[in-house]
Amino acid sequence: MRNVGLLIDGLPDGTLECLHIGGGAFTLARYLAHARPGSRQVAFEPDGELVEVVRERFGLAGIPRLRVLVCDGRTGLREWTGDAFDLVVLDAYAGRTIPPELTTAEFAADVARMLHAHGSFVANIVDGPGLTFAQGMVASVREVLPHMLLLADQSVLGGRVRGHIVLAATVSAGSIEAMAAHVARQGFPRLLCLHGPQVETFRGGAEPLHDVSGGRI
Repeated sequence: MRNVGLLIDGLPDGTLECLHIGGGAFTLARYLAHARPGSRQVAFEPDGELVEVVRERFGLAGIPRLRVLVCDGRTGLREWTGDAFDLVVLDAYAGRTIPPELTTAEFAADVARMLHAHGSFVANIVDGPGLTFAQGMVASVREVLPHMLLLADQSVLGGRVRGHIVLAATVSAGSIEAMAAHVARQGFPRLLCLHGPQVETFRGGAEPLHDVSGGRI
């Protein structure tokens, strides 16, 4: 969450129109409401029981301008008829992995259609030694959002241990450059930020993942 927040803090000042694919305990939505007062947020969260627990025990209603829809990410993207967003955040898990249908080039295209021209996509992914999953995600997203960065602990991006990698992608290069510059100013010694040609090197020969049929792998 800290690394996702770092990238969001690197975006231009002001309110944001943000879509969360996966809500969980809505930690990031709380942070965004605090850091960018007045921001409008929408969350697609398929676990209705979890939403009720958060509502009852953790004051979900206290997050201003947050609308929660109980649905999976692909259904939400397909059925959304509202305005576009400045930011789409993917933080959705089924057990220890992202649902496969949220890893494909077609999913990335759905996300891109939800973004304003200078909008950003940020995804929290997990991978371990070999980094084949992260490489596949990079290949899938790069099909439609060509400017990217990766942010993680050096040991994770070095392929030595399993851990979180935050991926950010945009249509235009400006937002990625601003995020990377903001991260560099923070001075976290073990935090590695890859961007520009470094991301293509990281990708290696990985090919995009694709839907098989009906919006699902």
